[in-house]
Amino acid sequence: MTALNRAFTNREIAVILLLTLILLVLIFYRFVYAPMKEQLDYYEAETATLDTQIQMEQGRAAKIQQMRDQIETGLKEYPGEVKTYDNVKAEIEGLNGILSAAKSFDVSFQQPTANGNAVRRRVDINFLADSYASAREIIRQLHDSEYRCMITTLSMNPASRRFISENGIYYYTSLTDLQTGDVTVNLSLIFYETRYGTDLTSGLLIEG
Repeated sequence: MTALNRAFTNREIAVILLLTLILLVLIFYRFVYAPMKEQLDYYEAETATLDTQIQMEQGRAAKIQQMRDQIETGLKEYPGEVKTYDNVKAEIEGLNGILSAAKSFDVSFQQPTANGNAVRRRVDINFLADSYASAREIIRQLHDSEYRCMITTLSMNPASRRFISENGIYYYTSLTDLQTGDVTVNLSLIFYETRYGTDLTSGLLIEG
C-alpha cells in the first residue's frame, strides 16, 4: 500500500482537523473579525469626536445665551442706542456738546476694538468744572448719552486751594474739599457699537 492510498490514522485525522480549524480561525480573523474591529474602532472614534463637538456646541450655545442675557441686562441698566460702526463723528459731537459746560476739557479716543460683532471704543476724558454740582451734572449727561456707553473709571479732585472768609476768619480751603471751588475730573468711558449691517473694518483692532 502506498502512502497516498493508505488510510489516515486517528492521530493524523486529528492533526488535519486541528490545522483546518486553525486555518479557518485565521481566515475568519483576517477577513471578518479584523475588518469589523477596524470599523468598530473607527465608529467609536467618530462617536467620541461627535460627543466632543456636541459638548463644544453646547458650551458655545451656553455662552451665546449668557451674552444675550448680559445684553438684555445691559439694555435695562445702560441707556443709549448701540449704533453701527463707525459712529465716532457723532460721538465726538455729543461729547463736545456735553463738555461745553466745563471750563476746559481734553478728550482722547483710543483705537476701537472688535470682538465678533461687538465694538468697544474707549475714550479718556479730563475736564475742569466750576463746582462739584456742575461736575456731577456733566458726568450724569455722559452716562445718559444718546449713544450706548459705560463709565469705567472716575476720579474727582479739588482743582486748587481757595482763600475764603467765613465769619470774618480767612483761611485756605482744603485740597480734599470738593464743595468749594473748581473741580477736576478724570474718567474713562467706553462707547459700544456693532458691526451688524456693515462690512467696514477700517481702524478696527480685531480681537481673537
